[in-house]
Amino acid sequence: MSESEYGPQDKVRERAYAIWEREGRPEGGAERHWTRAEEELRAEEQGEAGPSATVAAPETAAEPEAGPGPETRTMGGMMP
Repeated sequence: MSESEYGPQDKVRERAYAIWEREGRPEGGAERHWTRAEEELRAEEQGEAGPSATVAAPETAAEPEAGPGPETRTMGGMMP
């Protein structure tokens, strides 16, 4: 993809993916990652934070993703 074909959504997509990877690739949270990516990019555009500041440390890397825990999951998608 050439630089001229690279749009704002592509930047957000790449940043959201990087956030997801930094957080250990948790299940779920895509909307949160997308929103955070948009916020980071907007802050960079406004000069509030440089790229190195946003990559430093994820906010919730140590906290597990909210949602069903292992005790509620089933094997193979079948209910007992």
